Amino acid sequence: MRLQSRRTAFRRVPTALRTVLLVLAAGSCVAGEPASAVLNYIYVGAPAAACTATSLTQALAMAKLTSAADEIRLTRTLAYSNVNLYVQDWDLDDTGVLIVSGGWDDCLDPSSSGETVLSGSPEQVVVEVAESGASSTGIYVVLRDLELTGANTGVSVGGVSVTTPATVRLESSVVHGNEHGAAASQGARLEIDGATV
Repeated sequence: MRLQSRRTAFRRVPTALRTVLLVLAAGSCVAGEPASAVLNYIYVGAPAAACTATSLTQALAMAKLTSAADEIRLTRTLAYSNVNLYVQDWDLDDTGVLIVSGGWDDCLDPSSSGETVLSGSPEQVVVEVAESGASSTGIYVVLRDLELTGANTGVSVGGVSVTTPATVRLESSVVHGNEHGAAASQGARLEIDGATV
Protein backbone atom coordinates (compact mmCIF):
# COMPACT_ATOMS: atom_id res chain seq x y z
CA MET A 1 0.00 0.00 0.00
CA ARG A 2 1.33 3.44 -0.85
CA LEU A 3 0.03 6.78 0.33
CA GLN A 4 0.91 9.77 -1.79
CA SER A 5 1.73 12.97 0.11
CA ARG A 6 -0.98 15.04 -1.49
CA ARG A 7 -2.72 17.54 0.78
CA THR A 8 -5.59 18.00 -1.67
CA ALA A 9 -6.68 14.41 -1.18
CA PHE A 10 -6.56 14.79 2.60
CA ARG A 11 -8.75 17.88 2.52
CA ARG A 12 -11.59 15.85 1.02
CA VAL A 13 -11.75 13.73 4.18
CA PRO A 14 -14.28 15.07 6.70
CA THR A 15 -12.67 16.72 9.71
CA ALA A 16 -14.26 14.27 12.13
CA LEU A 17 -12.64 11.35 10.35
CA ARG A 18 -9.15 12.87 10.46
CA THR A 19 -8.92 12.35 14.21
CA VAL A 20 -10.05 8.74 14.12
CA LEU A 21 -7.37 6.10 14.40
CA LEU A 22 -6.83 4.68 10.94
CA VAL A 23 -5.04 1.39 10.64
CA LEU A 24 -3.51 1.02 7.21
CA ALA A 25 -2.17 -2.46 6.74
CA ALA A 26 -0.62 -4.36 3.90
CA GLY A 27 -2.25 -7.40 5.43
CA SER A 28 -4.63 -7.11 8.36
CA CYS A 29 -5.59 -4.71 11.13
CA VAL A 30 -3.57 -4.60 14.30
CA ALA A 31 -4.31 -3.63 17.89
CA GLY A 32 -2.62 -0.77 19.69
CA GLU A 33 0.93 -0.35 20.85
CA PRO A 34 2.38 -3.34 22.76
CA ALA A 35 2.45 -2.85 26.50
CA SER A 36 5.79 -2.25 28.19
CA ALA A 37 6.52 -2.03 31.92
CA VAL A 38 9.75 -0.02 31.56
CA LEU A 39 10.48 2.94 29.28
CA ASN A 40 14.04 4.17 28.82
CA TYR A 41 14.35 7.86 27.81
CA ILE A 42 17.18 8.92 25.50
CA TYR A 43 17.44 12.69 25.01
CA VAL A 44 19.22 13.82 21.84
CA GLY A 45 20.71 17.32 21.81
CA ALA A 46 23.35 19.72 23.05
CA PRO A 47 25.27 20.36 25.20
CA ALA A 48 26.54 16.81 25.57
CA ALA A 49 26.78 17.10 29.36
CA ALA A 50 23.00 17.59 29.65
CA CYS A 51 21.92 14.99 27.10
CA THR A 52 22.01 11.23 26.71
CA ALA A 53 23.15 11.37 23.07
CA THR A 54 24.35 14.03 20.66
CA SER A 55 22.98 12.51 17.44
CA LEU A 56 20.07 10.42 16.26
CA THR A 57 22.50 7.72 15.09
CA GLN A 58 24.09 7.48 18.53
CA ALA A 59 20.69 7.33 20.22
CA LEU A 60 19.54 4.51 17.95
CA ALA A 61 22.66 2.48 18.76
CA MET A 62 22.06 3.01 22.49
CA ALA A 63 18.42 1.98 22.21
CA LYS A 64 19.30 -1.29 20.52
CA LEU A 65 21.50 -2.29 23.46
CA THR A 66 18.63 -2.30 25.97
CA SER A 67 15.88 -4.87 26.42
CA ALA A 68 13.48 -2.21 27.70
CA ALA A 69 11.28 -0.09 25.46
CA ASP A 70 13.08 3.11 24.45
CA GLU A 71 11.87 6.62 23.69
CA ILE A 72 14.34 8.72 21.72
CA ARG A 73 13.46 12.36 22.41
CA LEU A 74 14.70 14.75 19.74
CA THR A 75 15.28 18.26 21.07
CA ARG A 76 15.30 21.56 19.21
CA THR A 77 18.92 22.17 20.21
CA LEU A 78 19.97 20.29 17.07
CA ALA A 79 18.96 20.40 13.40
CA TYR A 80 18.23 17.01 11.85
CA SER A 81 19.18 17.03 8.17
CA ASN A 82 20.04 14.29 5.65
CA VAL A 83 18.20 11.86 7.90
CA ASN A 84 17.87 8.20 6.94
CA LEU A 85 16.63 6.54 10.12
CA TYR A 86 17.08 2.86 9.31
CA VAL A 87 15.78 0.25 11.76
CA GLN A 88 16.35 -3.35 10.71
CA ASP A 89 15.91 -6.75 12.37
CA TRP A 90 15.05 -5.61 15.87
CA ASP A 91 13.43 -8.41 17.83
CA LEU A 92 10.58 -7.00 19.90
CA ASP A 93 11.33 -9.50 22.68
CA ASP A 94 14.97 -8.40 22.90
CA THR A 95 14.81 -4.64 22.29
CA GLY A 96 11.25 -3.62 23.16
CA VAL A 97 9.16 -0.95 21.47
CA LEU A 98 11.04 1.96 19.89
CA ILE A 99 9.51 5.44 20.13
CA VAL A 100 11.03 8.42 18.33
CA SER A 101 9.40 11.64 19.47
CA GLY A 102 9.86 15.33 18.75
CA GLY A 103 8.76 18.61 20.25
CA TRP A 104 11.31 18.76 23.10
CA ASP A 105 12.94 22.16 23.69
CA ASP A 106 16.05 20.76 25.38
CA CYS A 107 17.28 17.73 27.29
CA LEU A 108 15.70 18.90 30.54
CA ASP A 109 12.26 19.49 29.05
CA PRO A 110 9.66 17.35 30.90
CA SER A 111 6.90 17.85 28.30
CA SER A 112 6.82 18.24 24.52
CA SER A 113 5.03 20.74 22.30
CA GLY A 114 4.83 21.05 18.54
CA GLU A 115 6.94 18.97 16.18
CA THR A 116 10.58 18.35 15.34
CA VAL A 117 11.61 18.35 11.68
CA LEU A 118 13.50 15.37 10.25
CA SER A 119 14.72 16.43 6.83
CA GLY A 120 15.82 13.59 4.59
CA SER A 121 18.13 13.56 1.61
CA PRO A 122 16.76 13.59 -1.94
CA GLU A 123 17.79 9.98 -2.59
CA GLN A 124 16.77 8.17 0.62
CA VAL A 125 13.70 7.37 2.68
CA VAL A 126 13.50 9.51 5.82
CA VAL A 127 12.42 6.60 8.07
CA GLU A 128 12.84 3.01 6.94
CA VAL A 129 11.85 0.03 9.09
CA ALA A 130 12.55 -3.43 7.73
CA GLU A 131 12.71 -7.03 8.85
CA SER A 132 14.51 -9.78 6.95
CA GLY A 133 12.78 -12.53 8.91
CA ALA A 134 15.75 -13.04 11.24
CA SER A 135 13.81 -11.90 14.30
CA SER A 136 11.10 -14.00 15.92
CA THR A 137 8.84 -10.97 16.41
CA GLY A 138 8.86 -7.82 14.31
CA ILE A 139 9.84 -4.46 15.76
CA TYR A 140 7.16 -1.95 16.71
CA VAL A 141 8.17 1.66 16.02
CA VAL A 142 6.20 4.75 17.05
CA LEU A 143 6.91 8.09 15.33
CA ARG A 144 5.40 10.89 17.41
CA ASP A 145 5.30 14.69 16.97
CA LEU A 146 7.58 14.65 13.93
CA GLU A 147 7.64 16.37 10.55
CA LEU A 148 9.17 14.08 7.92
CA THR A 149 10.17 15.80 4.70
CA GLY A 150 12.85 16.22 2.03
CA ALA A 151 12.95 12.80 0.30
CA ASN A 152 11.85 14.13 -3.05
CA THR A 153 13.91 12.49 -5.80
CA GLY A 154 13.53 8.94 -7.11
CA VAL A 155 10.55 6.65 -7.53
CA SER A 156 11.22 4.57 -4.40
CA VAL A 157 11.94 7.28 -1.83
CA GLY A 158 9.49 8.82 0.59
CA GLY A 159 8.73 9.80 4.15
CA VAL A 160 8.18 6.33 5.67
CA SER A 161 8.77 2.81 4.38
CA VAL A 162 7.96 -0.31 6.39
CA THR A 163 8.30 -3.98 5.38
CA THR A 164 7.30 -7.25 7.00
CA PRO A 165 6.85 -8.14 9.80
CA ALA A 166 7.46 -4.67 11.23
CA THR A 167 4.83 -2.18 12.39
CA VAL A 168 5.13 1.61 12.32
CA ARG A 169 2.67 3.90 14.09
CA LEU A 170 2.49 7.57 13.09
CA GLU A 171 1.16 9.76 15.91
CA SER A 172 0.50 13.50 15.61
CA SER A 173 3.03 13.77 12.82
CA VAL A 174 3.17 15.29 9.33
CA VAL A 175 4.66 13.56 6.29
CA HIS A 176 4.99 15.94 3.33
CA GLY A 177 7.37 17.24 0.67
CA ASN A 178 8.50 13.75 -0.29
CA GLU A 179 8.23 11.85 -3.58
CA HIS A 180 5.87 9.48 -1.76
CA GLY A 181 4.19 9.78 1.60
CA ALA A 182 4.29 6.40 3.35
CA ALA A 183 4.32 2.80 2.22
CA ALA A 184 3.74 -0.59 3.87
CA SER A 185 4.56 -3.77 1.96
CA GLN A 186 4.98 -7.53 2.30
CA GLY A 187 2.51 -7.80 5.15
CA ALA A 188 3.95 -4.89 7.15
CA ARG A 189 1.59 -2.61 9.10
CA LEU A 190 1.28 1.16 9.13
CA GLU A 191 -0.94 2.76 11.77
CA ILE A 192 -1.96 6.39 11.53
CA ASP A 193 -3.28 8.26 14.57
CA GLY A 194 -3.82 12.01 14.20
CA ALA A 195 -1.15 12.27 11.50
CA THR A 196 -1.22 13.88 8.05
CA VAL A 197 0.26 11.98 5.11
